[in-house]
Amino acid sequence: MENKENNKIFANGMMFKRKNPKAPDFVKGHVSVMIEDFTTFLKAHNNRGWANFDLKESKGGKLYFELNTWKKDLDDKEGEELAKHDGIKADEIPF
Repeated sequence: MENKENNKIFANGMMFKRKNPKAPDFVKGHVSVMIEDFTTFLKAHNNRGWANFDLKESKGGKLYFELNTWKKDLDDKEGEELAKHDGIKADEIPF
């Protein structure tokens, strides 16, 4: 559900569920995607080919995905310097 209340944008068509208690320890949970809704959401929130999400927990204990809307400042030289050390071009950094 997309909701811009308090500048939060919830991922429409995407949800996280905690693991089944009988699942092995290496299973942490699972993500469900309603393809049509999520595709529409992704197209609406395309950030140079990327969409980043934060997994958060509500006060009631429910886990949800929120769109991370942070965008790299075009004058941010620090990111460019870090990218040089890794052999990555600054415009290839997804954040």
